[in-house]
Amino acid sequence: MSGSIKKLIFGSQQSFFVLAVFLLTLISLSLILSRNFAWAQPQAQINVFKTSGLAPLTVLFNAKNSSGNIVRYEWNFSDQNSQYPLTDEGRLVGHRFDNPGTYNVQLTVYEENGSSAQTQITISALAQPAGAKTFYLASNGDDNNDGLSESMSWQTIAKITSEAGNIPAGSQILFKRGDTFDVGGQWDVKSLMRSHPNYITLGAYGSGSKPTINTPHLTTNDATENNGLIITDLNITGSVWIRPKYYSSSNPVGFRIPGLQVILRNIDLKEFSVWKSTGVSLENVYLDNNINGVGLGSDAQEVGGMAYFYLNNVEVLEAKSHCVYLAGGGDNILIENSKFHHCGIYESLGGDLRDGITVHGTADNLIIRNNEIYNNGYAFGLDSAYNTAPAEYIRNVMVENNKIYNQRNYVSQLRSLQNAIFRNNLIYNNPSTIFGLYGPKVDSGPIDESTNNVEIYHNTISGNTNSTIFSIGSNTAPNYNDRISNIFIKNNIISNNTGSILNDRRTSSNDLYVSNNIYYGTLAGNQFVLGSSLFTVDQWLVSGKDLNSKKADPHLVSPASYDFSLQNSSPAINTGVGVGVAYDFISAFRDNSPDIGAYENLSVPPPPADTTAPTTTANPGAGSYTASQSVALSANEAATIYYCLGSSCQPTTVYSLPITISTTQLLRYYAVDVASNSETVKEVNYVITPLCVENWSCAAWSSCTNSQQARTCTDNNNCGTTVNKPIISQGCTALCSPNWSCANWSSCSNSLQTRTCTDLNGCGITSGKPGESQSCTVSSGTTGGGAGDGSGVPTSTNTNTNTNINISTSTANTTNTITSGESATGSLIKVAASPQIYLLSSNQKRFIPSENIFLANGYSWNQITTVNESELSRYAIGPDLSYPENTLLKISDSSAVYRYSQSKRQVFFNAKYFLANNYSWDRIFTVKNTEIASYPLSANVTYPDGTLIKGGGPMVYLIESGKRRAIATESVFSGLNLAWHNIIAVSDFELTFYAEGTSIVNLDDVSPDLINSLDQDHDTLYNYLEKIYGSDINNSDTDGDGYPD
Repeated sequence: MSGSIKKLIFGSQQSFFVLAVFLLTLISLSLILSRNFAWAQPQAQINVFKTSGLAPLTVLFNAKNSSGNIVRYEWNFSDQNSQYPLTDEGRLVGHRFDNPGTYNVQLTVYEENGSSAQTQITISALAQPAGAKTFYLASNGDDNNDGLSESMSWQTIAKITSEAGNIPAGSQILFKRGDTFDVGGQWDVKSLMRSHPNYITLGAYGSGSKPTINTPHLTTNDATENNGLIITDLNITGSVWIRPKYYSSSNPVGFRIPGLQVILRNIDLKEFSVWKSTGVSLENVYLDNNINGVGLGSDAQEVGGMAYFYLNNVEVLEAKSHCVYLAGGGDNILIENSKFHHCGIYESLGGDLRDGITVHGTADNLIIRNNEIYNNGYAFGLDSAYNTAPAEYIRNVMVENNKIYNQRNYVSQLRSLQNAIFRNNLIYNNPSTIFGLYGPKVDSGPIDESTNNVEIYHNTISGNTNSTIFSIGSNTAPNYNDRISNIFIKNNIISNNTGSILNDRRTSSNDLYVSNNIYYGTLAGNQFVLGSSLFTVDQWLVSGKDLNSKKADPHLVSPASYDFSLQNSSPAINTGVGVGVAYDFISAFRDNSPDIGAYENLSVPPPPADTTAPTTTANPGAGSYTASQSVALSANEAATIYYCLGSSCQPTTVYSLPITISTTQLLRYYAVDVASNSETVKEVNYVITPLCVENWSCAAWSSCTNSQQARTCTDNNNCGTTVNKPIISQGCTALCSPNWSCANWSSCSNSLQTRTCTDLNGCGITSGKPGESQSCTVSSGTTGGGAGDGSGVPTSTNTNTNTNINISTSTANTTNTITSGESATGSLIKVAASPQIYLLSSNQKRFIPSENIFLANGYSWNQITTVNESELSRYAIGPDLSYPENTLLKISDSSAVYRYSQSKRQVFFNAKYFLANNYSWDRIFTVKNTEIASYPLSANVTYPDGTLIKGGGPMVYLIESGKRRAIATESVFSGLNLAWHNIIAVSDFELTFYAEGTSIVNLDDVSPDLINSLDQDHDTLYNYLEKIYGSDINNSDTDGDGYPD
């Protein structure tokens, strides 16, 4: 993000907002007011396409995904060579590692306020792999040779083609310098493509001029995607075409990302074309198109089609059309240190006026810097209009430190440009429009995206004729002028041009920001036009629409000889406004009072040397704490902070994020500012005494005596407190269950038969006693008889027998016995000969594996019915019964408590999470280590919806639907009637438990029902804290246990 658009966590561009934060701990509620007026810490991030490859290895480093108000990107490559220095600066940078080895590349990002952050990435430049070979070709060679030495070289490219399948990956094919090799037509190198990282290299050996490959086209010809080739040190008389395989019938149709990875290095050729590929680079390439067509072109065909495309020290000239034409766009494209000239100016030969550089389609992160663009039809066109759908844009563009001169027509046409910066450019001797900013185009599809956030800073624009320097919008309908917004024009020198300075054709110019420019030269007539309003320069400077600009001679050293640096007398010196441009045209550092134009004046005496060391502060400071602390280090000026943990350590780690201190530690730190002033090492001691969390285990209940039973409970953590101690006595009912045994029925006499039944358990109660008499009839034809001959048998039999059962370690209990019939769904059944118990469910029997699962599902032993084997066998076997959702589990040798959910276990990070979710310590089941290990760990248990949390930074979050939603401003926090003392302080690690939800910017961004439910008893202490503390925040602590009563 540019320096002109500053975003704070709380507040606006003009002021910092106040955030009040109250930190809570489990021991007590302490109200600590902290008001932070600060930017969010920047974050550094590096992305590359590949982290390894054969040396020499060229890598394009991308810092675009770094976050913060970043104005400076500084790189250290741990390596340098004649073309690539040890360090570099920029959002996209390239570097070549010539020698095999491992290199740690470091990125430091700086915000405008001096805050910084660092990160690094490891790059591996690889040696030629085992099994790879080197083959030699010379014009006097012989294809019957083995090609493995200069004296046994091959002769023809046809030999390479015939042997391609036998050439190992990572091999080199070297052509003798000074020799010419005739292909006799197109050279298809498809068979030489290999997978990453072991690409084949086509190169040169010996001394003299580059070997000449005489072919109209060197082409990959439909090679399968994700393969590569390295081409170095050759003179190719025709074109190089990098074309991956096109899928015309399979899904998806077209080229497939990442296409082909091809490196051209030290190459002369006529034309270069590439289709939809990632990781293509051109270094030290000379391309003389000889008025043939497009010089260097790509066809991306869709969003992201060309990515990590790098041009360095490339010269393209005499193209009949564009020098560079990137069709369809791409992502992460860097064009630097190159020349593009004499292209698109051959109308007499049937050509049209064309650009030095053209980008059409959709592009993101495009940087054009340190180039010369001259003698073309136009300088560059960044114009999205290409494909019909979807709507297109060119986003995150940087055009800097370029020389742009002597075009035939306009300098730039800019359309659907977003977040673009044009800075430190020298633009001179061009006719027509310099900056043409237009609304989106419509092809046959939707309207392309808007043009917005275009920043034009620190350019020197001189000697251009018949031009409009800044042209905004169009008079030709449809123009979509209303879709052009936020244009910033600051710190520019506009000198000795003819024509007008600014013409804004929109109906409103309220989002045009102009200031701190210098206007000089023939400035007759109306130089500024806003819609229908006309202004001379003098009228413009007093209109209030252009702050701190002036009409004055900028005292350039020698514009006639194109030296646009500043004389010591220049009014541009120290009169610019800070816009986050850290360096000038020659990479000189800009201070807080920058000079206007592309150059800083370096001969004016610098301000007094800074000899004062920075001062670093740790927040929170030294002290005793009951929980982990997230310690933020900040310096009073731009500085790099180093730190370490330990009494004898040396602070060498660069500070970038708050430091989490979870045990007693000594923090040592110091800072070094940009003037190399070093602070004396400071020491801060943090004493962390973790809160003791009670961990109670209880013995079994005693027998029920006089309607009471008791047990003993022990705190395994010996906290010395009894806040969560389980009950140790309770009322009870005698649990003696009769076990009735009955004798056989007597003979039927007088229509009655009897028996005796005895309670084998001697409970002394008759509840449930089987009947001891029943009516009967004597079978016909029977005149008597005794019990042994079958006479007097009753018409029906109802036998109930109680059987003792057990499951795992359970004690004996009473069951019912059924010998016939069918049990209902939901019944608990077993057979007498086995302790296994089953739950009947949907005509299936589900085995209950353990006593804990039995009890966790709410069953009791007297619900079990004993059935016979035939009854049990009629049910199909179903899945074993498991714990119900949210069952609490632990093992005996650990204090960790888990929540069972979907066959996995979720851990409680600390006791606050347990209590805030309204769980009870006496509902925890202790299981074996093997059982707990059978449930994979999943996400941590989180705080319930409605909880307010805060990490080490100033941001406060509201938990909703399991996500943390940032509360954007203090006014929103207050407007929701939230209370600061209900915020729970968490570590930055705990913040990772929650996915990041949308920010709460307005009062209606959060459900009123959620806010209204937070404090059900209206005592200002939210429900989740009452579950933790079990008390009112306003009560006193009369027993001195650290908790309100």
